[in-house]
Amino acid sequence: MLATKRNAVMALIVGACLGQSWLGHADVEGTKRRVQGIITAVDGSSVTICPVQGRAGLTGRVDPHKTAIAVDGRPASASALSVTDRAAADLGLDDVWVSIRVSSKH
Repeated sequence: MLATKRNAVMALIVGACLGQSWLGHADVEGTKRRVQGIITAVDGSSVTICPVQGRAGLTGRVDPHKTAIAVDGRPASASALSVTDRAAADLGLDDVWVSIRVSSKH
């Protein structure tokens, strides 16, 4: 019985070190795609951000319940986003923006 408890404790420790909870959920940070660049399209509920480094742009949906938007450090809505704004954002695996941080100062 002691060996079983020891194995369970070790599994919890190893899981925590790997960034997973004991329920086996993946770490949220590992499920996001990050991009820094210029907003090139704002169309209804989707936003496209193209990185300056020349990679392909990422397009994702804006969900008012899931997407945190900040413009110049202040909470904002999707209507505050403009083409040519500089942005840093995290796109979830479901192609919904998790966060969009915009600097309107060029």
